[in-house]
Amino acid sequence: MTAFPALIRRLRQDERGAMAIETALVAPVLILMAVGSFQISSLVARQTELQSAAAEGAAIGLAAPPESQADLNTVRDIMKASTGLGNEDVTVSMVYRCGNATARVTDPTSCGSGVKVWTYMNIRLQTTYSPIWSKFGIGSDISLDVDRAVQIS
Repeated sequence: MTAFPALIRRLRQDERGAMAIETALVAPVLILMAVGSFQISSLVARQTELQSAAAEGAAIGLAAPPESQADLNTVRDIMKASTGLGNEDVTVSMVYRCGNATARVTDPTSCGSGVKVWTYMNIRLQTTYSPIWSKFGIGSDISLDVDRAVQIS
C-alpha cells in the first residue's frame, strides 16, 4: 500500500514529458484555428473579388452606357472573365424608373407619355463558397451574392 502513494508523489514531481502532453492538447486547437482563419480569409477575398467585378461593370456602364443586348452581353463577358463565373452566375439587365416612382419596370413604354424615364443597369453576381469543413459534414456552402444598380440616365 505504501508503494502507491510513493508512485503518485514521484509522478507528481517528475516533469519529463509535460511539454509533449501540453502540445498534444493544444496543437489540434491551433491547427483548427489556422485552417479556419485561412478559410475565412479566402471567403472574404472571394467576396471582395465579386465586389470589384461589379464595380468594374458599373464603371463600364457609366463610361459607355449600353444601348443593346449585345452591349449588356459584353459587360457580362468582362465580369465573367474577371471572376471566372459562368453565364448563369452573372446577370446584366436594364430596368427603368418612371418619374418619381420608387418601383422599377423592365419595359420603358409602360411609363406612359410625358413621364421622365430613368434608366438603370442592374448587375447581379452570385456563386457559392465551399469551406473545407463542409466536406466533413460541419456547416454548409456559403452563398455569395452581389447586386448593383447603376443609374445610366
